[in-house]
Amino acid sequence: PTITLDLTRLDRVLAVDSTSRTARIQAGATGPEVEAQLNAQGFTLGHFPQSFEFSTLGGWIATRAAGQNSIGYGKIEHLTQAVRVVTPAGIIETKDTPATAAGPSLLQLLVGSEGTYGVITEATMRIHPLPAVQDYRGILFHNLEDGVAAFRDLMQSPQLHPAIIRLSDAPETAASVVLSHEHHGLRRLADSLTAWYLKTRGYDLTTDSTLMLLGFDGDAEWIAQQWDLALEICGDHRGLSLGQSVGRSWKRDRFAQPYLRDTLLGHSVMVDTLETATTWSNLVHLYEAMVSAMRGTITATDGGPGYVMTHISHAYEHGASLYSTFLGRQVPDPDPLVRQAQWRAVKRATSEAILAAGGTLTHHHGIGRDHAPWLEEEVGPVGMKVLRTLKQTFDPGDTMNPGILLLL
Repeated sequence: PTITLDLTRLDRVLAVDSTSRTARIQAGATGPEVEAQLNAQGFTLGHFPQSFEFSTLGGWIATRAAGQNSIGYGKIEHLTQAVRVVTPAGIIETKDTPATAAGPSLLQLLVGSEGTYGVITEATMRIHPLPAVQDYRGILFHNLEDGVAAFRDLMQSPQLHPAIIRLSDAPETAASVVLSHEHHGLRRLADSLTAWYLKTRGYDLTTDSTLMLLGFDGDAEWIAQQWDLALEICGDHRGLSLGQSVGRSWKRDRFAQPYLRDTLLGHSVMVDTLETATTWSNLVHLYEAMVSAMRGTITATDGGPGYVMTHISHAYEHGASLYSTFLGRQVPDPDPLVRQAQWRAVKRATSEAILAAGGTLTHHHGIGRDHAPWLEEEVGPVGMKVLRTLKQTFDPGDTMNPGILLLL
C-alpha cells in the first residue's frame, strides 16, 4: 500500500521578520500563495519556477529547485535559512541563523533529499523587498558564440547585478517567434518590415540569431545605471537592443509553455526536457554534445529529424546551466510501453552524453526515478555509501518515498 501526503492546507506565511528579512512559511503553500502573503507586507521570495502556479515551497526545497530569477535571488538552497522536517527517526529543526561552522551542513543534506528522509513541514526563508521597477528587455546577437561571450561578461562584471539573463539558441529563438501570441513582443519583431531591418543589420530571427532576455529589479535610477553598463557589454559582442516589448511578452507567457505538452503528446509528438550545468570554458562543448545526442537518438528511434532547442540560464560567475527541449515523432505503435522505450532511449543517450562531456546530471530538476541509474556516476561509490547511510539513519524502514533518488 502507498500513502500520499497532501500538505496544501499548510499554506500560511506564519511570521515575517522584516528586520532580518526572513519569513517562516508552511511547506504546502503554492507559489501564488507565498507571493500574495509576502507581497502584502512589501516582500517577495523571488522564486519563480515554471511550475510556480501549482508547486509548493516544500517541493521546491525537496528538489533543490531553481526559479527563473535565480541569478538575482538565488536557487532555493540559497533562499532557505532553516527547515523543519518530520522523519521516522524524529523531528529535525535546523537552527535559524544566516551561517554556521558547526560541521557539515545538515540543512544542505535535507535540501534536495526529495522526500526520502522525511516530510518538510515548514521553512524559514530569506526574503527581499518588492522591487519598485522591473525592466526586462530583449538583446539580439548574431550567433550563439557572441551571446555566450556577452552572457559570461555580464555575469563576471562586479558592477552588474541582473535579476535574470536567459539566452536562447537559434532554434529556440525561432520557435519563440512562432509561439508568441498576437502582434506584440516577439511576434511584432517577425513582421516583414522589422525582419527586413534586422537582416540589413546581419540578424535573422529564423536562422542563426540568438535572443537574450536581460532584466533588472530595483529602483529606477539604479536600473538606469545598470542598463548603461549592460548595453555597453552587449554592444561589445554585437548585441542589438530590442527594447522592453520582448520582456513584457516573456513575462506574460512565462508559465504557459508546459501546457503545450499534453497537446503535443495527443498529436503523437514525443516531447521532454533535460538540463545540466558546467563551467564557462566547457559550456559550448557540452551544448554541442547534448544537442547531438538528442538529435541522433531521435532519428535512430524513428522520430524523424526532430527539433531540439536550448537556452542558457541560472548562471553564475563561474558557469551556467543548459536547458534543452526535444521534440520528435512518436513511433507508430500506440502501445505506451513502446513509446516510453523510445523516449527512454533519448533520455539515456543524452544523460550519458552530458556526463561524458563534463556536465552535472541535473542542475535543478533533481534525481527522482529517471536519473537514479546515473547518480553513482555523478557522486562516486563513496558518495553513494554516504547517501545510503543517511537514508538508513533518517528512515531505517525505507518508508519515505521508496525508489526515489537511491536504488537500494
